[in-house]
Amino acid sequence: MSGPARFVFVAVMIGWLCFPVVMWGQLTLDAVPLIAAGRVAATDPAQLYVASAQDPEALTPRFNEESCAAMPPGTDCAQYSFPFTHTPMVLPVVLLLGKLPNDVAAFLCRLMSAGGLVGGMALLWQLVTRRAPGAAPLFAAGAALLTPFAVITIGIGQSSSILFLSVCVGISRSRTTRGALASSAVWTATVVMKAWPAALVLVALLQRRWKLLAFSVLWTAVLLAGALAIGGTRSLGDFVESSRALRTVSFANGYNRGIDALAYTIAPSWNGDSAAYLLSVLVRIGVVVALWRVRIRRTAADVQWAFAWVAVLWFIPLVWFHYWWVIVGAAFLMVVDRLDEDPRWAWLFPVVGVLSALGALGNDQSPAMSASLGVALVAILVGLAFLAVPTDPAARTRPVAAGARPDPTGS
Repeated sequence: MSGPARFVFVAVMIGWLCFPVVMWGQLTLDAVPLIAAGRVAATDPAQLYVASAQDPEALTPRFNEESCAAMPPGTDCAQYSFPFTHTPMVLPVVLLLGKLPNDVAAFLCRLMSAGGLVGGMALLWQLVTRRAPGAAPLFAAGAALLTPFAVITIGIGQSSSILFLSVCVGISRSRTTRGALASSAVWTATVVMKAWPAALVLVALLQRRWKLLAFSVLWTAVLLAGALAIGGTRSLGDFVESSRALRTVSFANGYNRGIDALAYTIAPSWNGDSAAYLLSVLVRIGVVVALWRVRIRRTAADVQWAFAWVAVLWFIPLVWFHYWWVIVGAAFLMVVDRLDEDPRWAWLFPVVGVLSALGALGNDQSPAMSASLGVALVAILVGLAFLAVPTDPAARTRPVAAGARPDPTGS
Protein backbone atom coordinates (compact mmCIF):
# COMPACT_ATOMS: atom_id res chain seq x y z
CA MET A 1 0.00 0.00 0.00
CA SER A 2 2.92 2.39 0.53
CA GLY A 3 3.56 2.67 -3.23
CA PRO A 4 0.09 3.98 -4.20
CA ALA A 5 -0.06 6.07 -1.02
CA ARG A 6 3.28 7.66 -1.86
CA PHE A 7 2.06 8.44 -5.36
CA VAL A 8 -1.08 10.12 -4.02
CA PHE A 9 0.85 12.09 -1.40
CA VAL A 10 3.51 13.29 -3.85
CA ALA A 11 0.84 14.23 -6.41
CA VAL A 12 -1.03 16.28 -3.83
CA MET A 13 2.13 18.06 -2.71
CA ILE A 14 3.11 18.85 -6.29
CA GLY A 15 -0.37 20.26 -6.80
CA TRP A 16 0.04 22.55 -3.80
CA LEU A 17 3.43 23.74 -5.08
CA CYS A 18 2.05 24.38 -8.56
CA PHE A 19 -0.92 26.40 -7.37
CA PRO A 20 1.10 29.66 -7.15
CA VAL A 21 1.81 29.29 -10.87
CA VAL A 22 -1.88 28.82 -11.62
CA MET A 23 -2.67 31.98 -9.62
CA TRP A 24 -0.08 34.13 -11.40
CA GLY A 25 -1.31 37.68 -11.93
CA GLN A 26 -4.27 37.42 -9.54
CA LEU A 27 -4.71 39.34 -6.30
CA THR A 28 -2.60 37.89 -3.47
CA LEU A 29 -4.45 39.46 -0.57
CA ASP A 30 -1.90 38.99 2.22
CA ALA A 31 1.05 39.84 -0.01
CA VAL A 32 -0.19 43.37 -0.67
CA PRO A 33 0.73 44.78 2.79
CA LEU A 34 4.15 43.14 2.57
CA ILE A 35 4.90 44.56 -0.87
CA ALA A 36 3.61 47.98 0.13
CA ALA A 37 5.64 47.91 3.35
CA GLY A 38 8.82 47.15 1.44
CA ARG A 39 8.31 50.15 -0.81
CA VAL A 40 7.28 52.52 1.96
CA ALA A 41 10.15 51.43 4.21
CA ALA A 42 12.67 52.19 1.47
CA THR A 43 11.89 55.91 1.51
CA ASP A 44 9.55 56.82 4.37
CA PRO A 45 9.39 54.19 7.15
CA ALA A 46 7.45 56.59 9.39
CA GLN A 47 4.47 55.91 7.11
CA LEU A 48 4.34 52.16 7.86
CA TYR A 49 2.08 52.13 10.91
CA VAL A 50 -0.81 54.27 12.07
CA ALA A 51 0.22 54.55 15.70
CA SER A 52 -2.64 56.63 17.05
CA ALA A 53 -5.77 56.69 14.97
CA GLN A 54 -9.42 56.52 15.93
CA ASP A 55 -9.74 53.89 13.21
CA PRO A 56 -7.13 51.20 14.03
CA GLU A 57 -7.44 49.83 10.52
CA ALA A 58 -6.61 53.17 8.90
CA LEU A 59 -3.67 53.48 6.52
CA THR A 60 -1.22 56.30 6.10
CA PRO A 61 -1.60 58.09 2.74
CA ARG A 62 1.69 56.70 1.43
CA PHE A 63 0.94 53.15 2.55
CA ASN A 64 -2.52 53.31 0.98
CA GLU A 65 -0.98 54.54 -2.27
CA GLU A 66 1.57 51.72 -2.37
CA SER A 67 -1.08 49.14 -1.45
CA CYS A 68 -3.19 50.18 -4.43
CA ALA A 69 -0.14 50.11 -6.68
CA ALA A 70 0.66 46.53 -5.54
CA MET A 71 -2.73 45.20 -6.69
CA PRO A 72 -3.63 43.96 -10.17
CA PRO A 73 -5.26 46.60 -12.40
CA GLY A 74 -9.00 46.93 -11.85
CA THR A 75 -8.93 45.73 -8.21
CA ASP A 76 -11.16 47.59 -5.75
CA CYS A 77 -8.34 49.16 -3.73
CA ALA A 78 -10.56 50.42 -0.92
CA GLN A 79 -11.94 46.93 -0.29
CA TYR A 80 -8.63 45.06 -0.24
CA SER A 81 -6.23 47.50 1.45
CA PHE A 82 -5.20 46.47 4.95
CA PRO A 83 -2.70 47.86 7.47
CA PHE A 84 0.78 46.46 7.98
CA THR A 85 0.58 44.41 11.19
CA HIS A 86 3.88 42.51 11.14
CA THR A 87 6.77 43.38 13.42
CA PRO A 88 9.47 45.77 12.15
CA MET A 89 11.92 42.84 12.20
CA VAL A 90 10.41 41.68 8.92
CA LEU A 91 11.48 44.92 7.20
CA PRO A 92 14.83 43.59 5.89
CA VAL A 93 12.90 40.89 4.03
CA VAL A 94 10.01 42.98 2.72
CA LEU A 95 12.46 45.66 1.60
CA LEU A 96 13.77 43.15 -0.94
CA LEU A 97 10.24 42.04 -1.79
CA GLY A 98 9.23 45.61 -2.54
CA LYS A 99 11.93 45.96 -5.18
CA LEU A 100 10.39 43.20 -7.31
CA PRO A 101 7.60 43.52 -9.89
CA ASN A 102 4.16 42.99 -8.36
CA ASP A 103 3.49 39.60 -9.95
CA VAL A 104 6.90 38.25 -9.00
CA ALA A 105 6.58 39.45 -5.40
CA ALA A 106 3.07 37.99 -5.10
CA PHE A 107 4.24 34.71 -6.59
CA LEU A 108 7.06 34.46 -4.05
CA CYS A 109 4.59 35.05 -1.19
CA ARG A 110 2.36 32.28 -2.48
CA LEU A 111 5.37 30.03 -3.01
CA MET A 112 6.48 30.65 0.58
CA SER A 113 3.00 29.74 1.76
CA ALA A 114 2.96 26.56 -0.31
CA GLY A 115 6.52 25.68 0.72
CA GLY A 116 5.70 25.92 4.42
CA LEU A 117 2.72 23.60 4.07
CA VAL A 118 4.53 21.10 1.83
CA GLY A 119 7.62 21.15 4.05
CA GLY A 120 5.56 20.39 7.14
CA MET A 121 3.60 17.65 5.42
CA ALA A 122 6.82 16.11 4.10
CA LEU A 123 8.24 15.93 7.63
CA LEU A 124 5.04 14.29 8.86
CA TRP A 125 5.08 11.83 5.95
CA GLN A 126 8.62 10.87 6.88
CA LEU A 127 7.51 10.21 10.44
CA VAL A 128 4.57 8.09 9.39
CA THR A 129 6.49 5.95 6.92
CA ARG A 130 9.31 5.34 9.41
CA ARG A 131 7.17 4.50 12.40
CA ALA A 132 3.96 3.05 10.95
CA PRO A 133 4.17 2.42 7.19
CA GLY A 134 0.72 0.85 7.23
CA ALA A 135 -0.77 4.22 8.11
CA ALA A 136 0.58 5.86 4.94
CA PRO A 137 -2.65 5.44 2.89
CA LEU A 138 -4.74 7.18 5.54
CA PHE A 139 -2.16 9.93 5.88
CA ALA A 140 -2.16 10.45 2.11
CA ALA A 141 -5.96 10.61 2.21
CA GLY A 142 -5.77 13.21 4.98
CA ALA A 143 -3.34 15.27 2.91
CA ALA A 144 -5.64 15.15 -0.11
CA LEU A 145 -8.62 16.21 2.01
CA LEU A 146 -6.63 19.19 3.31
CA THR A 147 -6.36 20.56 -0.24
CA PRO A 148 -9.29 23.03 0.01
CA PHE A 149 -7.75 24.50 3.16
CA ALA A 150 -4.32 24.58 1.51
CA VAL A 151 -5.61 26.22 -1.67
CA ILE A 152 -7.28 29.03 0.28
CA THR A 153 -4.16 29.58 2.40
CA ILE A 154 -1.80 29.56 -0.58
CA GLY A 155 -4.14 31.65 -2.69
CA ILE A 156 -3.95 34.63 -0.36
CA GLY A 157 -0.21 34.15 0.28
CA GLN A 158 -0.71 33.52 3.99
CA SER A 159 2.33 33.20 6.25
CA SER A 160 0.46 30.92 8.68
CA SER A 161 2.03 28.02 6.79
CA ILE A 162 5.26 28.87 8.63
CA LEU A 163 3.44 28.31 11.92
CA PHE A 164 2.44 24.87 10.68
CA LEU A 165 6.03 24.18 9.65
CA SER A 166 7.33 25.09 13.12
CA VAL A 167 4.86 22.69 14.73
CA CYS A 168 5.99 19.90 12.40
CA VAL A 169 9.72 20.61 12.79
CA GLY A 170 9.28 20.17 16.53
CA ILE A 171 11.83 20.87 19.20
CA SER A 172 13.61 17.57 19.84
CA ARG A 173 15.86 17.89 16.80
CA SER A 174 17.40 21.01 18.37
CA ARG A 175 19.73 18.70 20.32
CA THR A 176 22.18 18.97 17.45
CA THR A 177 23.68 22.20 16.16
CA ARG A 178 22.25 21.66 12.68
CA GLY A 179 18.83 20.85 14.08
CA ALA A 180 18.91 23.87 16.40
CA LEU A 181 19.81 26.13 13.48
CA ALA A 182 16.87 24.85 11.43
CA SER A 183 14.24 24.81 14.17
CA SER A 184 15.30 28.21 15.52
CA ALA A 185 15.20 29.75 12.04
CA VAL A 186 11.63 28.56 11.46
CA TRP A 187 10.47 29.58 14.93
CA THR A 188 12.13 33.00 14.62
CA ALA A 189 10.40 33.49 11.28
CA THR A 190 7.03 32.96 12.98
CA VAL A 191 7.91 35.47 15.70
CA VAL A 192 9.04 38.03 13.13
CA MET A 193 5.78 37.64 11.19
CA LYS A 194 3.26 37.28 14.03
CA ALA A 195 5.00 38.27 17.31
CA TRP A 196 2.78 36.05 19.51
CA PRO A 197 4.72 32.79 18.82
CA ALA A 198 7.40 34.27 21.11
CA ALA A 199 5.32 32.75 23.94
CA LEU A 200 6.76 29.36 22.94
CA VAL A 201 9.95 30.44 24.72
CA LEU A 202 8.37 29.01 27.88
CA VAL A 203 8.51 25.50 26.43
CA ALA A 204 12.08 25.96 25.27
CA LEU A 205 13.06 27.09 28.78
CA LEU A 206 11.19 24.26 30.47
CA GLN A 207 12.98 21.77 28.23
CA ARG A 208 16.33 23.55 28.59
CA ARG A 209 16.81 23.89 24.84
CA TRP A 210 19.78 26.19 25.15
CA LYS A 211 21.03 25.77 21.57
CA LEU A 212 17.59 26.56 20.20
CA LEU A 213 17.33 29.64 22.39
CA ALA A 214 20.85 30.82 21.56
CA PHE A 215 20.34 30.59 17.80
CA SER A 216 16.89 32.19 18.09
CA VAL A 217 18.42 35.15 19.91
CA LEU A 218 21.07 35.36 17.19
CA TRP A 219 18.52 35.37 14.34
CA THR A 220 16.41 37.92 16.20
CA ALA A 221 19.38 40.20 16.87
CA VAL A 222 20.35 40.21 13.19
CA LEU A 223 16.82 41.03 12.05
CA LEU A 224 16.36 43.62 14.78
CA ALA A 225 19.57 45.34 13.73
CA GLY A 226 18.26 45.43 10.17
CA ALA A 227 14.90 46.79 11.33
CA LEU A 228 16.56 49.56 13.32
CA ALA A 229 18.76 50.46 10.38
CA ILE A 230 15.69 50.79 8.17
CA GLY A 231 13.01 52.22 10.44
CA GLY A 232 14.82 53.34 13.57
CA THR A 233 13.39 53.00 17.05
CA ARG A 234 10.23 54.82 15.98
CA SER A 235 9.08 51.81 13.96
CA LEU A 236 9.20 49.68 17.10
CA GLY A 237 7.12 52.15 19.07
CA ASP A 238 4.64 52.61 16.23
CA PHE A 239 4.22 48.84 15.93
CA VAL A 240 3.42 48.49 19.64
CA GLU A 241 0.91 51.34 19.55
CA SER A 242 -0.80 50.15 16.38
CA SER A 243 -1.03 46.62 17.79
CA ARG A 244 -2.76 47.96 20.89
CA ALA A 245 -5.18 49.88 18.71
CA LEU A 246 -5.96 46.87 16.56
CA ARG A 247 -6.80 44.83 19.65
CA THR A 248 -9.69 47.16 20.37
CA VAL A 249 -11.50 46.03 17.22
CA SER A 250 -10.24 42.46 16.92
CA PHE A 251 -12.86 40.89 19.20
CA ALA A 252 -15.62 42.18 16.91
CA ASN A 253 -13.91 41.03 13.70
CA GLY A 254 -16.32 38.77 11.83
CA TYR A 255 -13.50 36.43 10.88
CA ASN A 256 -12.13 36.05 14.40
CA ARG A 257 -12.18 32.39 15.45
CA GLY A 258 -10.77 32.82 18.96
CA ILE A 259 -12.18 32.53 22.45
CA ASP A 260 -12.61 36.29 22.75
CA ALA A 261 -14.71 36.32 19.58
CA LEU A 262 -16.93 33.71 21.24
CA ALA A 263 -17.20 35.93 24.33
CA TYR A 264 -17.96 38.99 22.19
CA THR A 265 -20.70 37.10 20.36
CA ILE A 266 -22.31 36.30 23.69
CA ALA A 267 -21.64 39.72 25.27
CA PRO A 268 -20.98 42.56 22.75
CA SER A 269 -19.60 44.72 25.56
CA TRP A 270 -16.61 42.34 25.88
CA ASN A 271 -13.32 44.24 25.72
CA GLY A 272 -9.71 43.76 26.69
CA ASP A 273 -9.76 46.30 29.52
CA SER A 274 -12.61 44.84 31.56
CA ALA A 275 -12.28 42.89 34.80
CA ALA A 276 -14.24 40.06 33.19
CA TYR A 277 -11.65 39.79 30.44
CA LEU A 278 -8.75 39.73 32.91
CA LEU A 279 -10.56 37.06 34.94
CA SER A 280 -11.10 34.98 31.80
CA VAL A 281 -7.38 35.18 31.01
CA LEU A 282 -6.55 33.91 34.48
CA VAL A 283 -9.03 31.06 34.04
CA ARG A 284 -7.46 30.14 30.69
CA ILE A 285 -4.00 30.16 32.25
CA GLY A 286 -5.26 27.92 35.04
CA VAL A 287 -6.79 25.43 32.60
CA VAL A 288 -3.67 25.29 30.42
CA VAL A 289 -1.39 24.83 33.44
CA ALA A 290 -3.67 22.09 34.79
CA LEU A 291 -3.70 20.27 31.45
CA TRP A 292 0.07 20.59 31.24
CA ARG A 293 0.69 19.23 34.74
CA VAL A 294 -1.85 16.42 34.56
CA ARG A 295 -1.34 15.33 30.94
CA ILE A 296 1.21 17.07 28.77
CA ARG A 297 4.31 17.02 30.97
CA ARG A 298 4.31 13.21 30.60
CA THR A 299 4.57 13.39 26.81
CA ALA A 300 7.42 13.60 24.30
CA ALA A 301 9.17 16.94 23.77
CA ASP A 302 7.69 17.47 20.31
CA VAL A 303 4.19 16.80 21.60
CA GLN A 304 4.70 19.41 24.30
CA TRP A 305 5.82 21.89 21.65
CA ALA A 306 2.76 21.15 19.49
CA PHE A 307 0.37 21.43 22.43
CA ALA A 308 1.87 24.79 23.42
CA TRP A 309 1.30 26.13 19.91
CA VAL A 310 -2.41 25.38 20.18
CA ALA A 311 -2.57 26.68 23.77
CA VAL A 312 -1.26 30.09 22.67
CA LEU A 313 -4.29 30.42 20.37
CA TRP A 314 -6.40 30.63 23.53
CA PHE A 315 -4.82 33.98 24.39
CA ILE A 316 -4.27 35.98 21.23
CA PRO A 317 -7.03 38.53 20.52
CA LEU A 318 -7.51 37.68 16.84
CA VAL A 319 -7.42 34.09 15.61
CA TRP A 320 -7.78 33.92 11.84
CA PHE A 321 -9.08 30.62 10.52
CA HIS A 322 -5.83 29.94 8.68
CA TYR A 323 -4.12 29.87 12.09
CA TRP A 324 -5.87 26.53 12.46
CA TRP A 325 -3.01 25.02 10.50
CA VAL A 326 -1.38 24.98 13.95
CA ILE A 327 -4.16 22.62 15.10
CA VAL A 328 -3.76 20.43 12.01
CA GLY A 329 -0.02 20.10 12.63
CA ALA A 330 -0.46 19.38 16.33
CA ALA A 331 -3.19 16.79 15.74
CA PHE A 332 -1.21 15.01 13.01
CA LEU A 333 1.95 14.99 15.13
CA MET A 334 0.13 13.56 18.13
CA VAL A 335 -1.53 10.89 16.00
CA VAL A 336 1.89 9.85 14.71
CA ASP A 337 3.02 9.52 18.30
CA ARG A 338 0.17 7.10 19.02
CA LEU A 339 0.54 4.88 15.94
CA ASP A 340 3.02 2.54 17.62
CA GLU A 341 0.35 1.64 20.15
CA ASP A 342 -2.63 1.31 17.85
CA PRO A 343 -2.57 1.90 14.07
CA ARG A 344 -6.29 2.69 14.17
CA TRP A 345 -5.38 6.18 15.36
CA ALA A 346 -4.46 6.84 11.71
CA TRP A 347 -8.16 7.24 10.92
CA LEU A 348 -7.88 10.66 12.52
CA PHE A 349 -5.79 11.85 9.55
CA PRO A 350 -8.72 11.93 7.10
CA VAL A 351 -11.11 13.07 9.85
CA VAL A 352 -8.95 16.14 10.52
CA GLY A 353 -8.70 16.69 6.77
CA VAL A 354 -12.47 16.64 6.29
CA LEU A 355 -13.16 18.94 9.24
CA SER A 356 -10.49 21.41 8.10
CA ALA A 357 -11.85 21.46 4.56
CA LEU A 358 -15.41 22.04 5.78
CA GLY A 359 -14.25 24.83 8.06
CA ALA A 360 -12.27 26.51 5.29
CA LEU A 361 -15.07 26.29 2.74
CA GLY A 362 -17.67 27.51 5.24
CA ASN A 363 -15.56 30.39 6.54
CA ASP A 364 -17.75 33.51 6.73
CA GLN A 365 -18.39 36.52 8.96
CA SER A 366 -21.50 35.20 10.69
CA PRO A 367 -21.64 35.34 14.51
CA ALA A 368 -22.66 31.68 14.49
CA MET A 369 -19.40 30.71 12.78
CA SER A 370 -17.32 32.77 15.22
CA ALA A 371 -19.15 31.28 18.20
CA SER A 372 -19.01 27.67 17.00
CA LEU A 373 -15.32 27.78 16.16
CA GLY A 374 -14.58 29.53 19.45
CA VAL A 375 -16.24 26.63 21.25
CA ALA A 376 -14.35 24.21 19.01
CA LEU A 377 -11.03 25.83 19.93
CA VAL A 378 -11.74 25.23 23.62
CA ALA A 379 -12.74 21.61 23.00
CA ILE A 380 -9.81 20.93 20.68
CA LEU A 381 -7.13 21.90 23.19
CA VAL A 382 -8.71 19.70 25.86
CA GLY A 383 -9.08 16.88 23.34
CA LEU A 384 -5.46 17.18 22.27
CA ALA A 385 -4.38 16.98 25.91
CA PHE A 386 -5.97 13.53 26.11
CA LEU A 387 -4.85 12.43 22.64
CA ALA A 388 -1.26 13.42 23.47
CA VAL A 389 -0.56 10.88 26.23
CA PRO A 390 0.36 7.36 25.08
CA THR A 391 -0.97 4.49 27.16
CA ASP A 392 2.47 2.89 27.17
CA PRO A 393 4.64 4.82 29.68
CA ALA A 394 7.81 3.86 27.76
CA ALA A 395 6.53 5.76 24.74
CA ARG A 396 6.20 9.07 26.57
CA THR A 397 9.84 10.10 26.56
CA ARG A 398 10.83 9.36 22.99
CA PRO A 399 11.17 12.24 20.54
CA VAL A 400 8.68 12.38 17.70
CA ALA A 401 10.76 14.30 15.16
CA ALA A 402 12.35 12.25 12.43
CA GLY A 403 15.99 11.48 13.07
CA ALA A 404 15.86 12.55 16.71
CA ARG A 405 17.55 10.37 19.29
CA PRO A 406 16.09 9.44 22.68
CA ASP A 407 16.21 12.45 24.94
CA PRO A 408 14.39 11.71 28.20
CA THR A 409 15.97 14.64 30.04
CA GLY A 410 15.00 17.23 27.43
CA SER A 411 18.46 18.72 27.61
